[in-house]
Amino acid sequence: MFGFGAPTKNNKDFSIPDGTWPSDTISCLDMTPSIKIDHEILSATSWDGTIKLWEASHQGESALVHTFQDSRPLLCTCFSTQKEICFGGLNNEVKLIQIDTLWNNLSSTTVVAKHDKPVKAVKCIPECQFPYSNLVVSGSWDGTVKFSDKRLPPEKTVHKIDFSAKIISMDVSHGYMVVATTNRNVRIYDLRGVEPRLVDDSSNQLDHQYTDVSMLSDEVYAIGSIEGRTAIKYFNQPQKSYAFKCHRQDENNGHKSAYPVTGIA
Repeated sequence: MFGFGAPTKNNKDFSIPDGTWPSDTISCLDMTPSIKIDHEILSATSWDGTIKLWEASHQGESALVHTFQDSRPLLCTCFSTQKEICFGGLNNEVKLIQIDTLWNNLSSTTVVAKHDKPVKAVKCIPECQFPYSNLVVSGSWDGTVKFSDKRLPPEKTVHKIDFSAKIISMDVSHGYMVVATTNRNVRIYDLRGVEPRLVDDSSNQLDHQYTDVSMLSDEVYAIGSIEGRTAIKYFNQPQKSYAFKCHRQDENNGHKSAYPVTGIA
C-alpha cells in the first residue's frame, strides 16, 4: 500500500494491481501529481531493467500505464516536472522520458547526462531555485555529482563535483543538496549562489555503511544505515544532532535482529 499527497480527508491509500510489479527488486520510487485531474503517477525502477509507471486516483484505484525496458538494471528515478521523468542505472546514463508521449503509446528517451560508472542517484531541481533551476543532478559510482541541462548535449556538464568515494545517496531540497558516499562521508552544499557552496563536511556519524539520506529542512538532514539506525543532523547547530535505533525485531531465540534502513522520506 502507498499513501500520497498532503494529509487531507480525501486522500486514500492505493494498492498496486497484482501482476504489474517488476520481476526483480525495486531500487527506487518517486511520485508526482499527474497531468490528469485527480490522478497522480507512481514511478518505480528495478534491477530487472524496467521503469514502471502506475496512475493512481484519489479514489484508491490504480493501473499500470507504461513499462519501459532498459538494457541494464535501473537504480534511480525522479520526476523532473509533471510531464518529464528521469532515471539512471548500470548503463552509466541519465535518461528522460516525456510523459505526454506515453498516452500516445510513444516511449522515446533522451540522454541528459553521462557518467563513467553506474548512476546511483538522480534528482531534479525545480525551476524556482535560481541559478540552478530546471537542472538534473546525478550522482554516480564514479565518485562525481554532475549538474546537467536537459537542453544541452549530455557531454556538456553545467557543473561537476568530485568525491573520494562512490555516491551512495543524494537529495536536493530547500535550496540545499546533501550527498552521502560509501566511505561514510556526508557533504552539504548550498545551491542558492552562483556555484554550489560547501557548508558542511562530516564523516562517521554512524558505525556502518550508509544507505539513504534526505533533506528534512534548510538546516536538518537524516541519514540511515545498514545497522538499523538513523541519524538526524543539524548542520548549523551540531549540538542538537542525535541518532536512534529502528527496524529492530525480537527473535524467538532471545536475540534481536537489526534490519537496514533502505529509505527515508
